[in-house]
Amino acid sequence: MAVVRSYTYVTGGIRGMPLPHLSCLIAMARRALARAPLVIPRSIFARIAREMLHDLQRSDLRFEVLAIHALQDAAEHMLIVMFSALRAIARNGRREVVRPQDLVVLLDTLSTFKRLLIQPFSASMVALPGHKHIG
Repeated sequence: MAVVRSYTYVTGGIRGMPLPHLSCLIAMARRALARAPLVIPRSIFARIAREMLHDLQRSDLRFEVLAIHALQDAAEHMLIVMFSALRAIARNGRREVVRPQDLVVLLDTLSTFKRLLIQPFSASMVALPGHKHIG
């Protein structure tokens, strides 16, 4: 009688499904990226990425096609999220048109949250100007 072993990975004490092979994962990623509706043509995005690397004096680096596709998908998603936030800021100002000042407000807000995430309970948070410390 043959012993059948099931190869599973363990995460935090919970047994999961067997991991697919690396080639399977790459094929799944390629299928997902092929279905992704991208706005910027791939050749133009690849050219922009190469120009940015050249500006950083790293023009000796090369990208795999899958890496460029993943980078483009992430960049376009970030732009979509950013423009929807800009639209919400413009709507808050009772406008339909996004203005450069909306971008300034968004970047200022994001930098505030960045500082908050770096030091969530710092001494400067307790002594905010205009607020009395209760305690």
